[in-house]
Parts: sequence; C-alpha cells; structure tokens
Amino acid sequence: MNIINPFGLLFLAFIPLIILLYLLKLRRKPVVVPSIMLWQRTLRELEANTPFQRLRKNMLLWLQILIVLLLALTLARPFFKSEALNLQTAVLVIDASASMQATDVPPSRFEAAKTKAEAVISGLGDAGQGLIIIAGRTPQVVLNFTQDKQRLRTAIQELQPTDTRADLRAAMILASSLLTARQGKIYMISDGAQVDLSDLQLDAVDVEFVAVGKSPDNLAITALDVRKNPLNPLEVQAFVSIRNYGAETVEGNLEFYLEQQLVDVRPVQLRGRSATAHLFENFGLPAGLVTVKLDVADPLPVDNVAYTVLTAPRPIQILLVSADDYFLERALNLNPQVKLFRTSPADYPPHGDYDLTVFDGYRPEPLPAGNLLLINTPVPPELGTETGQVKNPPILDWQRSHPVMRFVDLEDVQWAHARHLHPKPGVRILAESTTTPLILAHENMEHRLIYLGFDLLDSNLPLRASFPIFVTNAVQWLTYADEAESAFHIRTGEPYIWRTTSQTIPLSITTPTGEHIKVSSAFQPVRFTQTSRVGAYQVQMGDSTFQFVANLLDEQESNLQPQTELLLSNQHSLKGGSQVNVNREVWRLLALLVVALMLVEWWVYHRRIYV
Repeated sequence: MNIINPFGLLFLAFIPLIILLYLLKLRRKPVVVPSIMLWQRTLRELEANTPFQRLRKNMLLWLQILIVLLLALTLARPFFKSEALNLQTAVLVIDASASMQATDVPPSRFEAAKTKAEAVISGLGDAGQGLIIIAGRTPQVVLNFTQDKQRLRTAIQELQPTDTRADLRAAMILASSLLTARQGKIYMISDGAQVDLSDLQLDAVDVEFVAVGKSPDNLAITALDVRKNPLNPLEVQAFVSIRNYGAETVEGNLEFYLEQQLVDVRPVQLRGRSATAHLFENFGLPAGLVTVKLDVADPLPVDNVAYTVLTAPRPIQILLVSADDYFLERALNLNPQVKLFRTSPADYPPHGDYDLTVFDGYRPEPLPAGNLLLINTPVPPELGTETGQVKNPPILDWQRSHPVMRFVDLEDVQWAHARHLHPKPGVRILAESTTTPLILAHENMEHRLIYLGFDLLDSNLPLRASFPIFVTNAVQWLTYADEAESAFHIRTGEPYIWRTTSQTIPLSITTPTGEHIKVSSAFQPVRFTQTSRVGAYQVQMGDSTFQFVANLLDEQESNLQPQTELLLSNQHSLKGGSQVNVNREVWRLLALLVVALMLVEWWVYHRRIYV
C-alpha cells in the first residue's frame, strides 16, 4: 500500500494525548457511608484510578485510538498499486471531435475523457513518462514525453474539443510511431463514433480503448443548400435536411434567419431514426448572412445550427454570335443577371471583354480564350472529332449530377439530326444517345467550354421547360457563378483560401468565438487554417470587409452511437472499457469505518453510564 498525502499521518499525534487523558487521576469528593456493600462498583473504579490500571480492559480507549488511526489513514489517502502502476510510458490519444461535446455523459463526453486521461497519469510509476496527442481534424502532440505529472495534468485540463471530425487513424499512427523505441501503452480515449481502424496494423503496440458515451439520441441539421430558383432567378431557395438519430420522436422548431432577423419558422416533428427536408423560399434575392437553427434540446447543440452567405448578384456580360435564334436569345435574357450583347458572325470579333461568348452555328479559328458555349459548330479539335451526322438519335442518358444538367429532363426531347462525335479522353459527356454524344463539357487552363452537337431548331428542346433551366445552368457553370456563390462556405477544419490584390494589405480575421487573428498576406493565395469552430468569420482587409462561414454538416459526426469495440486490420479487436487500470484509493472505505466506529463508541459510552 502507498499513500498520496503523508502529512495526514501527523493526525496520529492525538493517540498519546488520548492515553494521557486516561492516565490523569480523577478528583473525587470524599463521602462517609455506613457500609461499602453497595459500593463495590465505586471501589473498583477507585482501584482503576492508579496509573495504568485504568487502561486495562477499557473499550472506549481502544475504540478512540482506532478512530484516530483510521482518520490519519484517511487523510493520508492510501491506495493499492494496480497493473497500470507498473507502466513506465503512456501515450494518451484524446478524441476532440464534435461528437465528444455530447452531454449524454455529464458534463460532456470530452470532460469525461479528460478525467480518464488524468487517471492514467496518476497511475504511472514514479519514473513513468506520459505524452498527450489531441485528435482533431489533424492530430497534434500537445505535450511531449515528460515525467512531470503536474504538467501532464495541466495540459489535459487546458484541452478543448473542436467542431470538426477527428482523424483518429492518423492519431494512432502518430502515437505508435512515437512509441516505437519505448516500452509502453497507448490509451485511445474516444466515443468511437464512426471510427474506422480496419486497415491499421498495430501488432507490436499495446493499445487500450477507453470508451466514453452512452446514448445515440441526437437531432441534427445534416445539409444546407441555398440556390437560385431555376424557374425564377429573382428568388432564392434554401434546402435544409434534418435527421433524428435517436429512437424517440422529437418535436421542435426550425428557424430561418437573414442577418439575425427571423424570416420563417417551421414546426418539426421527426420520428426516431428518420430524416426530413424543408424548403424555404419566397424571400427574394437578398445578400447577407443566412442562419438556420434547430430549436430543440438534445445532447449536441453544435449541429443544430448552420450558416451560409448570400452575395449580391453581379452582372454577367454575354456575347451572342448568331445569325438568328430567337429561342436562345430569349432563354439568355431570362436571367436578370445577364447583360446580353449580340453580333453576327460577319461582324465578329467586336470590341469589349465578356464573361461568356456563345457561338451559334459559327466557330472562329482559332477559338478565343475564355468561357464558351458552342452550338452546332464544327467540333473543336481539343474536344474530339466528328464523322458525319446521325438521324433521329434517341436519348439514352444524361448526367443529372453535373451542375449544368441539374433539374434538366431530356426524356421527351427529340432530334432530327446530330453530329456523330468521337470525344477525346477526359471530355465529359453530359448527354448521349444510343449512337453519339449530344452534349459535351470540358475545361482547361484557358477556358470552360460546353458543346452542343446539334442545331437547336432541329430539335424540340427549345419548346421544353427544361431549355431555360439548361441555359441558366450552363451560364452559371461557364461563368463560375456557382463557385462564386459557394466561395464563402467551407466545412469546419478545412482551410479557407483567397487571393488579395496586394501583398502588403493588413489582414485581420475575427472568429465565431470573438478571437482576433492577424494573417499575413505576404504569400498568395492567403491560407487561413484556424477554422475549427462553426459560425461566421469576419475578414478585415484594409478598409474592406467580407465574411465566410464554416459548418459541421456531417452525418457521421452527428451520429452519436458510441462504440464498445474497434476492429483492427489483423482482426484484433479493441474492446472499450469504461474504466482505466489505475491506482485505487481506499480513503472512502476508511471514512465509512470511522463513522461506524464513532457510532459504536457512542453506544459503548452510554451503556457504561446509564446501564
């Protein structure tokens, strides 16, 4: 047995004091009685007043000495050595992902993990060393190997969870590499939520998985997508997806804010282990910060909010080079952002800079740099070759996932003629028939390009509702408008990258927590990596400002189901234990014994006096 507080043994000094009190001679008043027959008990007590006689067979004395002894041991905090105390080196891998903020284990999973980490440090031997790794999106060594247990405890107490996913696989590889030349043990303290170590080889390393977490219950915003209405470019639509990971039905409110002003509220009632989506619309084409909040009490608040930034629409200058195409011109003018200029092939090229040039039935040689939409022109050599034409090509399939083909339906579209195309490798086929590709897309260092291998007037596509949608999508993709709208959105933990016009401009970023961070613009592009918190980041560049947002929006991280076992590549499983093999203090048991003995002493004292 060992003790933590040796100064507690000073309490043993009360034992001689108790014995001294019993040795003191009692002062009694003399009384004359006619007989001592009835005073035998009093005489025996008088005999016991002689030194050391009164200590014989005195239960109160021994009880009080035992109480003092147990009190001294309680204050000294004795403990028994366990297996962990024989460990000389411990590497702590502490999960700092967003799911560790869950409060199903009070006060949180992360605080419980820190408590277990401190227990490991307390269990090290006198010459034992510890190392701490925090596992966030990128694992980091917080404190290198040291024998200073106080420094290790302080480092653990200063740890904070992040709003990102944790790369525990990389953290374990880092831990095992640091432990290669030492005899020791890795403690991975985590809820194990969505951790995949199935391809990790740890044969030569002793690893213990310390599990935290109890309940999978959680309601989360898993997706937020804000886009212009394809049927009305003057409107913005916001799609919000919500998932309930628990087994019980949850009720609450879904709130939509624009620049901190409440715009709409939707009641939410979601059954267990199900998902739903909500569409917010009819709020115009605003600019500013959009916030979506899920007003519901659950263990993980960080995934109950998501942000996006709406930017003011910028004008898109388009040059249409065509003999006459009423349908195409009308579709281009449907977009209020478009400022359309028109010229004939004979008058090309005109003066001016344009975001997009549309060639309808005409292709200059060589192709100009920039973004191009080619309709029924000879196929450019960079896209491929053509061999004649095909008649009545039936539609086979189209790439619905590509931004250009989003919400486009070609099911009932018919073509009288189309060019027989042979695209080069790397050229994207957006739509194809059974005999030839119909729509191609390509991008390189000089331009983005969309090619239609047919005459619009040889098909019924301009008469379909999908035609203006296709033209709007093509303009958005060719002019990088979609990327411009999403340029202010990142996932937590990802770097935010942008360019400045000057390398000497002062840069300052205010994080969602209110921290002000100075950023150097000496290297272009500027790369800001401290994005571990969900929320809006304010960027100050000289006299101008803008903001970007970071969101969690991670279905795996919002799934709080704790794991009890992790499988490695060698089929060896790490079973999660909620307890760590460390020293066991017994002061609580000793304190209970002290209380029990004090009750016994009280009973014995009263029995001697009143019985």
